[in-house]
Order: sequence, then structure tokens, then C-alpha cells
Amino acid sequence: MEIARGFHLKKEPLATIHLLNRAYEISPDTVSYNLFTRRTTDELMTTGGATVRDEARALARKIKLVPAA
Repeated sequence: MEIARGFHLKKEPLATIHLLNRAYEISPDTVSYNLFTRRTTDELMTTGGATVRDEARALARKIKLVPAA
């Protein structure tokens, strides 16, 4: 998650969401309750490009940030 934070600060949304997804695969509970992850995922659902938005929505459902559709 710290590497994802670095890419987020560099305004690299694709790398950010990719790393957050990898972190979720490794430790779902840690990612699900991390405030940076929740805030950034929410942000990327609206500000990222099409690919980033889709991946952010998928991660948001996994971490229960939005209801599963």
C-alpha cells in the first residue's frame, strides 16, 4: 500500500489501482480497513480513466465501499 501511495502522489492512477489490487490479494483485511485505500479507491472511481474506473469499482465492491451489484 505504501508503494501505491507513492504512485498516487505522482498522479499515476493505473499503477495506484494495480498495486492496491495486488495488496488486496495479499491481505484483504488490511486493505479493506485502510483509510488511504478507501479514500483513493473512491477517488479513482470518478477521476481515473475508463480502465482505472472499472478496476476501482471492482476493488470498491471487494472492500465493501459500494454495494455489490
